[in-house]
Order: sequence, then structure tokens, then C-alpha cells
Amino acid sequence: MTLNLVNHVLEEALSVPAWVWGTVSVASLLLSVAGVLAVPWMVRRMPVDWFSRDAVGLRERLQQAPVPTVLRNGLGLLLIGLGIALLFLPGQGVLTIVLGVVLTDLPLRDRGLRWVGRRPKLAATLQKWRRSGGVPELIGLPGEE
Repeated sequence: MTLNLVNHVLEEALSVPAWVWGTVSVASLLLSVAGVLAVPWMVRRMPVDWFSRDAVGLRERLQQAPVPTVLRNGLGLLLIGLGIALLFLPGQGVLTIVLGVVLTDLPLRDRGLRWVGRRPKLAATLQKWRRSGGVPELIGLPGEE
């Protein structure tokens, strides 16, 4: 039963036109490169006190800047959906989901990012990216003098 299902899926995959596979492969490669370049860029754009201040809620963000907030959250949700699809297609599904979560104002996002960012090795990498970009180091991370 399971072997028949696997054979059927493989036959269907092989029947997809070559241009579709080529398009998916190019898109996957571009998303992979964009994801790798986007993470350090996003870290450099973080406010210096991001790890030491209280999180700003979605309502506050919508009052301060409604259009950028809606656009950023829409892009984030799109990336999360694309990342889920890339878990089953060739590409960086997990990285795309993480980038999408970072862009959204999901309730647990700030707490989760703060927990991850405070891991000593990752904190050192975050600081290295900031130094290489010529921006001040983040405050509130381990390893500070």
C-alpha cells in the first residue's frame, strides 16, 4: 500500500514539465540567497536596546505606523506560508518560516526571539554582524563587559 503511494507520487512528480522544475529551482536558490543575506541585514537594523526593552504590541504598532505594519505582517505571513510549502519543495523552508515570523507581530515572537538571541554563541554572532555593519552593539545580551 505505502509503496504504491510512493510510486504514484514519484510518477506524478516526473510528469511535471521541466520548466516548472527549473522555475522552482531558481526560485528556491534565490530565496536561499535572500534568506542568508536578510538575516544579518535585519540584525543590523534592530534597535540597540531591542533585547532590554519591553515588547511593543500590534495595537501600538498599528497606531504608530498602520501601513508599514500591515505590509510587514502581510509579507511575514506570506513568507510563513511559502516556508511551509518549501518544507515539501526544494528550498530553505525553515529559514523562510523564521524570516516570516520575525517580520510578523505574532504574540510569542518577541519572547521567542529574546530567548534565542540570549544564547551565548548566537549573541556573539549577532554582535559580530552588528560590528561588521558599523552599527553599535546590542545591549542586554550575554558576554557584555
